[in-house]
Amino acid sequence: MKKTKLFVALAFVLGAVALVGCNGKSQPTQKEKEPFYAKEGSFLYLNVRNSNTMKTETEKQEEGNLLLSPLNIVKYASTIISVDTKNQQGNYAVTDKLRDIENCRIKMWSEMVISKRPHKIDGKRVEKWTLLDDGWISRRDVRLVICNIDPITTDDGVVIPSNTRVIAYIPNAKMDVAQKAIRKAWSEGNNEEVYRLFQEAFTFIPITDKAWKELKAKGEL
Repeated sequence: MKKTKLFVALAFVLGAVALVGCNGKSQPTQKEKEPFYAKEGSFLYLNVRNSNTMKTETEKQEEGNLLLSPLNIVKYASTIISVDTKNQQGNYAVTDKLRDIENCRIKMWSEMVISKRPHKIDGKRVEKWTLLDDGWISRRDVRLVICNIDPITTDDGVVIPSNTRVIAYIPNAKMDVAQKAIRKAWSEGNNEEVYRLFQEAFTFIPITDKAWKELKAKGEL
């Protein structure tokens, strides 16, 4: 009986030691890691910025096509167009509710990237957030368009010609970097980094419809 008690006590001590790191503090178990949670009304933010080679906040004619300022892009864009991993095109309407004019960015519902999926934990059926394999971050050829039959005069007097179409895009290389960074942070359980990337990783650059088509034809998007 004494030997049995001694064995149990020794096992308990060894188990406790295993949970203590080199710094003498208990290491968190997998169950203790806080799961990702999409905060109420959380968004993925798509920023709009001039490239380094463009003059800040100016509009200019580029070979007959208007290059809009980031502010006017956010104000007047109507749709985000992109293709999925199977090269199927999809549209995302830019409504007034999704325009963050003050910060010059467009909001996208976080459910375009993550979703609640059923899981079993300790035999109980629960829902937890999952990073979608086919979510928006896997899309490419992402561009903002204006669907205007008639010319539009902006608040600051700029006339946007009819049928302007593409006004900004996110380079595919930037989408690649953002997707990898988000998946890495997600797999590591780094929730704060996921939130940060949702706000900072995606940026539209102003472009004309003609220039976008030329890049597309060259395979340089």
